[in-house]
Amino acid sequence: MMGGVVTTAIPGGQLVGAGMVAAGAAVWVGSKLTGAIAKRWKGSVKETAKSMWNGAKEKVSGAFNTVKGWFS
Repeated sequence: MMGGVVTTAIPGGQLVGAGMVAAGAAVWVGSKLTGAIAKRWKGSVKETAKSMWNGAKEKVSGAFNTVKGWFS
């Protein structure tokens, strides 16, 4: 992604730079997703998905309760 940012500074390289940033972002998201799945692997796709869903629900609920606490 940083190479794309540098490329956009070169006259005529804006389109190529934008493509490089987009490709870099896609690789970054893919690596983060793969790492998250590998860290939470439970032995099967179904159990892993269920575990990740429950974890996400707990995080969102905790964040909501924190914000709600600010206004109580």
